[in-house]
Amino acid sequence: MIGVVADDLTGATDIGIMFTKQNYRVVVVSGDVIESPQNRHYVEDVVVVDIDSRLTSREVVYKRTRAAVRWLTRIGCDRYYGKVCSVFRGHVGALFDALLDEASESFSPVVLGFPKNGRETIGGIHYVHGRKLEDSEFAMDPVHPMKESRLQVILQGQTHRRVGTIDSRIVSQGVKAVEDRLSVLRHTVNYVIFDVRNQDDLQTIASAVSNLTVVCGSSAVVEEYPRNDVYLEQRAKSGDSNLSRSRGVLLLAGSLTPQTKRQIEHLRSAGVPCLELDTVLMMEATEDYLRLQQQIVSRSGEILKEDRAVMVFASNGREAVAKTLDRGRSQGLSETQVFQRVSAQLAEAASCIVEKSGVQRMVVGGGDTSAKVCRKLGLSELEILGEIEPGVPLSRSISFPRMGVVLKSGSFGDDEFFATAIGALRTLS
Repeated sequence: MIGVVADDLTGATDIGIMFTKQNYRVVVVSGDVIESPQNRHYVEDVVVVDIDSRLTSREVVYKRTRAAVRWLTRIGCDRYYGKVCSVFRGHVGALFDALLDEASESFSPVVLGFPKNGRETIGGIHYVHGRKLEDSEFAMDPVHPMKESRLQVILQGQTHRRVGTIDSRIVSQGVKAVEDRLSVLRHTVNYVIFDVRNQDDLQTIASAVSNLTVVCGSSAVVEEYPRNDVYLEQRAKSGDSNLSRSRGVLLLAGSLTPQTKRQIEHLRSAGVPCLELDTVLMMEATEDYLRLQQQIVSRSGEILKEDRAVMVFASNGREAVAKTLDRGRSQGLSETQVFQRVSAQLAEAASCIVEKSGVQRMVVGGGDTSAKVCRKLGLSELEILGEIEPGVPLSRSISFPRMGVVLKSGSFGDDEFFATAIGALRTLS
């Protein structure tokens, strides 16, 4: 069994879909599950643990990763994957170090490139849609601004272990050349970062690393892992998701990325009601905000009971975001704490809407928002059913409450993504 530690929920479902495409049966669990004294028996091939650490300190990342690996080992995992953001946001070194420490290993390849989502590594430099990472939108990330494009420099700055690289010249020579180079490097370094230019590179790398005890990086290389066809028919998923016949879909967005903004606008232009949760009012905690929240909950419930879709999103305009951050700073909050409060309020609104409407189909945009919404609703175990866009799966809860769910990173998906997700959720029965 393969155990995956992911630093956020959308990353957990992202790598889950990659395994699913190779015929592995996958379940994604939250940190609440691994802390429970009563562990169920898992029959899946891959168990992914969301440690929800993207916005936490290095110390918390390290502690949660070790706890997750201990639990994964206890349920029978003997191979491990450290899943992080495809542009290295967060304390990636802490996660990788904790994984090696707890697994008693000293070496891991690191494969960050994700060509299908515009992430390429060439000569050790990471690119996003053809631009160096430091020149991409991630340079302005409000929590983890990425000002460096050399992956070796980024990782070496976060670990006491030694970091090496394997460039595209080696990868282009094929699996044997990569395996030979890994055999040499594992005696001199602890992490090896791969160049990734295209899907062919990922296929070569996957053939060389998939049987190693520990692998780290983005989800992309897993799509090229060897297929798992053993007892496939016995593991075939039922099409019955135990959902109601209602086709209402609740959409929530807490992400501030340009992609999510465009996706909301596309949804609005298609006639889907889009209700803004005013974050400036939210930070002031006024009666006006409470009235606004109640209005959104009430209006959303009415729309959903008509079997329609409704979007509830946090303010994402530049001026509103700036004012929200100013209000937070005046209260002594960091930017991270402000964004976490916004996500928590979206989760609170989601809980009220679900209770009022009984909706069983939901889409969430944004990693922290996804985690907080799922935790608030008690969605602690999700089975991956299929992929609706690169890196974005369709999932269903396998314990109460029953729900069909699509969770996505803020930076994923084309402009029509939310409309696509609505259609996918409505196919579930």
